Amino acid sequence: DGCCKFHVDHHAARLLFTYVGAGTQWVDDDAVDRVVVDDPPADVDLANAAIVRDLDAIRTLPPGQVLVMSGTGLVDTRVPPTVHRSPPKEASPPPH
Repeated sequence: DGCCKFHVDHHAARLLFTYVGAGTQWVDDDAVDRVVVDDPPADVDLANAAIVRDLDAIRTLPPGQVLVMSGTGLVDTRVPPTVHRSPPKEASPPPH
């Protein structure tokens, strides 16, 4: 469950591709509490519930799709860093 807490990455951008199973989950900026992202509770469940209050706002990268996410190192400050997390373990199939 690598990065199961919603967070932002500290680089300019990141490209992700999902081969099998549930992919990275992300949330549009208008559904995120940025104050909590910057200083989240230590408990993962409490942090996620405070960062994203509307579970319907969580989007999941489907297999075969590409996601390009902005990070805090992006020079264009008009583009906020993408708030994301790894999918929960139960959303992914067991390894072969």
